Amino acid sequence: MNIIFPSLPGTKQVCPFWEKEAKAAEAAGFGISLAKDFNDSGPVFVTNKTDSYLYRGWIVKPPYYQEMCQVAGGTVVTSQENYLWTFNFPEWYNVLGSIHTPKSFTFTADEVVALGLTAIAEEIGKQTGSQSLILKDWLKSRKHEWFEACFIKDATDTADVIRVMCNFFNLQGRDFYGGLVFRRFLELKKLGIHPKSGMPLPIEFRTFFINQEPLVTSMYWNNDIPYPEGVELPPQDWLVEIGKKMKASFVALDIAQDVDGKWWVIEVNDGGTAGYPDNLDSHEFYRLLANGLGQVQSS
Repeated sequence: MNIIFPSLPGTKQVCPFWEKEAKAAEAAGFGISLAKDFNDSGPVFVTNKTDSYLYRGWIVKPPYYQEMCQVAGGTVVTSQENYLWTFNFPEWYNVLGSIHTPKSFTFTADEVVALGLTAIAEEIGKQTGSQSLILKDWLKSRKHEWFEACFIKDATDTADVIRVMCNFFNLQGRDFYGGLVFRRFLELKKLGIHPKSGMPLPIEFRTFFINQEPLVTSMYWNNDIPYPEGVELPPQDWLVEIGKKMKASFVALDIAQDVDGKWWVIEVNDGGTAGYPDNLDSHEFYRLLANGLGQVQSS
């Protein structure tokens, strides 16, 4: 199996950002293929073609991902359908529901245009009451602009809801995708406060899954605030049950525990485009990935 990495634009070399991972992938026994920079104006190309692939690179828009799969030929572990499942918030939210992930309210882009921001803000206030919310689109939040474009302290404060939505749209710009999502703000066990954005930093983990099986869990944040010694990891039996619900072959879940001890899925990400934390060794990651894929292939 080959790993498809982004190439350095205009060359047939791995993009420098991905060189460390490419070397670790080769050491684990993977072949290396390259995909042309998806932001280029020309067609996507894939080098060193083979019969099976896993993509590891930048988040790209679904049409470009589909083009890459078609050009590569063979089998790509994360199919176009898989990729869209992680890309589109309503799809994975409908699978997890408010039992495993924060209760959320969504508005499509068309509904946003038809209703207008004032009507949406008023509706959210009616639906949720005065609870606090997180705003995002179907793919991303603006969590590093926490107070400006992400956190809504009181959903019944219509003026503030509109303010946060306006800031979100201005900052997200052309990267806005799918629609708006208002998520219940959870009181999570936390490390501290982000020194720049003021965002609360939860004790958060990222777990990669391959074909519904948990592969590896690592601490999420790379910062100067250390995780507590002996910090509690997500329970393995819980991860196994959550993994069974995944509708994509390679995913990365962001996971945290609330102050009452309940574990939550905070975000579902495509495994091929999700960064792994600095404290996770690249060689160990690709060794585990190779073993996971090998177990699947031999079963």
